[in-house]
Amino acid sequence: MGREQNLLYLALSVAALGSLWLHYAAGRAPRQAAAGGAFDLFVNRPRLTLMDAAGRPARVLEAERMEHLPRQQRSRLQAPRLVVNHADGGRLRVSAAQGWLSDRRGPILLEGNVRVRLARRPVEP
Repeated sequence: MGREQNLLYLALSVAALGSLWLHYAAGRAPRQAAAGGAFDLFVNRPRLTLMDAAGRPARVLEAERMEHLPRQQRSRLQAPRLVVNHADGGRLRVSAAQGWLSDRRGPILLEGNVRVRLARRPVEP
């Protein structure tokens, strides 16, 4: 009984220290004010992939940083890059300085130095 009790106290102590560390680490996270309020979370270098019916990547969205703004119900994207793969093998590549992603599955809005490139698969004879 003494050994089990010591293990229980040790587990509770580790959990308490972990919670305390998490509380202080979250308080030190950088928060920036925006027009619609501060962001509640951020992700550095996110990669979001939407698969097609066959299980292949249909769309891939990457960014340097994504910040979620709960009051605006959208996320701010820094340096977003979007790749859209077509069934015929063509590939559309889009990049911008900044973008916005809606929480309601709306379009991705891009601004600042928006570049669109279409790569077509060579036609075989």
